[in-house]
Amino acid sequence: MEADLNEKKTGQGKSFLRDFLTLVVIVTFVFISLPVSVTGNQSVIDYFIAQQTIKKIIAPQDCLNANVSCEIILSDNEKVIISMPYQVSSIYPFNVLVKMNNAEALSVKLLFKGVEHNHGLRELEMSKMNGESFNVQGLLGYCGFGKMNWKAMMTVYTADQAYQIEIPFQSIDPKVS
Repeated sequence: MEADLNEKKTGQGKSFLRDFLTLVVIVTFVFISLPVSVTGNQSVIDYFIAQQTIKKIIAPQDCLNANVSCEIILSDNEKVIISMPYQVSSIYPFNVLVKMNNAEALSVKLLFKGVEHNHGLRELEMSKMNGESFNVQGLLGYCGFGKMNWKAMMTVYTADQAYQIEIPFQSIDPKVS
C-alpha cells in the first residue's frame, strides 16, 4: 500500500512538472508575440512608440516656400526644420529633408494625403542620415485634376513624445483631356 502511495506521488510530480513547463512555454510565447499580434506592427519598438500620445501641430499655409525652410516649434527649445518644395509634380519624385534642432528623433514617418480626394498612399519611413537629419524621396502618383492640394502628415517620434505635423503643399500637372 505504501509503495502504491509513493508511485502516485512520483507520477503526480512528473505530470505537474510537465504541465508547469508547458504553461511556461505558452506564456512566454504569448508575451513575446503580444505586441506584434495586438498591433499588427513588425517590431516591438513600433508597438511602444504607438503608445505615446501624439501632439498635433498644423503648419501655417505659407510655411513652405522657395526661399526658406519651414520651422516648426515642438516644445520650449526643440524644433524641426522641414525642407520640401511647396509645389511639386505628381509624376516626378521630390526630396523631403527634416533636420532636428535641440531634439533627438527616434524615427520620422511621412504620409501624403490629398485634400480633394485621397490617393491611398502608404506611410514612408524616413531614412536617418546622421544624428539629427532624416531624408525621404516622395512620389504622389499622377492625378488628372491638374492642380491639387495636399497635406504632408509628418510624425516625429522622440523618446518622450510623438508629434504629428500637418504641412500643406500642392501638386500641379497638365490636365488629362
